[in-house]
Amino acid sequence: MAIRPLLAACAAALCASGSALAASPDPGWKTHRVPKAGVAIDLPASWTSAAFVAPASGTALSTKASGAAQLAQLAYKNKLVKFFAYTPSTTPVDMMIIEFSSKQNQDHGLTGELSAAAYQMGITGKGMHVEKATFPAGKASTVVVKSTILGLTFEEKDYIFAHAGGTIQLSFTTLADVFPTYAKTFDRFVRSMRYL
Repeated sequence: MAIRPLLAACAAALCASGSALAASPDPGWKTHRVPKAGVAIDLPASWTSAAFVAPASGTALSTKASGAAQLAQLAYKNKLVKFFAYTPSTTPVDMMIIEFSSKQNQDHGLTGELSAAAYQMGITGKGMHVEKATFPAGKASTVVVKSTILGLTFEEKDYIFAHAGGTIQLSFTTLADVFPTYAKTFDRFVRSMRYL
C-alpha cells in the first residue's frame, strides 16, 4: 500500500477538460458525485473536474520522469483513478479519488509494478510519514510523501479508507513549498466525503 500515494504526483500534467456536478448547499462549493467509487465530495466551485489520462510516449514526462509516467499509465490501464480535479491557479494543486477493489488489493503483480515505478522515482517507504485519523466517513490512514518530477518537488497527502473489501484513497498534491498553505483545505475536502 505504501507505493499507491505516488499515483497523484504527476497528475497536474495529465489532465483533460471536464465539468463539475451538482451544487452543494455550501456557498461557493460544489458536490461531485463519483458513482464509480461510491462516494461524493465537496470542492470549491472554482475547481475543475477532468478526465485522467496517461502521458503519451515521447513527452517530457514519459522520457525524463519515466517512473511517474509508468505510475500514471498503470493507474490508467487498471482504471484506478475514479475522479480527478484541479484548481485553475498558477500553482499546480490537484486531487484524485483512487479505488482499489478487493481483487486489486490482492493482486501482487499490480502491487509489484507500482512498487517498481515508485522505486524508479527514488521513493521508498522510508520517506513516508504515516498516521491514523478519524473522519465522518470513518477511520483512515494518512500518508505524506514527497517526490521530484522534472526538477519540481511535490508533496502529496493521501487519506486511505478501507471500504467494502477494498480501499478508497483521496490524494492531494501540490508543490512542496506551498503544501502547508493547503493542508487544512485538504482536510476539509476529506471531511465532506460521504458514501453514496
